[in-house]
Amino acid sequence: MQRIELLAFGQTEEILGAQSVTLELKEDLIVDELRAFLEKEYSRLSEINYSVALNQKGVEGSEKIKEGDIVAILPPFAGG
Repeated sequence: MQRIELLAFGQTEEILGAQSVTLELKEDLIVDELRAFLEKEYSRLSEINYSVALNQKGVEGSEKIKEGDIVAILPPFAGG
């Protein structure tokens, strides 16, 4: 098991019900697996186009998440 800190902002925070959540997940997790887990636990996430940042940097779905990483889920950004 590995422990990661998940930060949520705006609409994603509303869906999770908290700005910060500590998750204990299986090892060798990649971003796509985390997204699938979150969308299963918080089904409303699958309805929005949120992005994922790992240690303050935008990441692709195949990026590995390691113990102690800080993962942020960011709501869709409004254009303008």
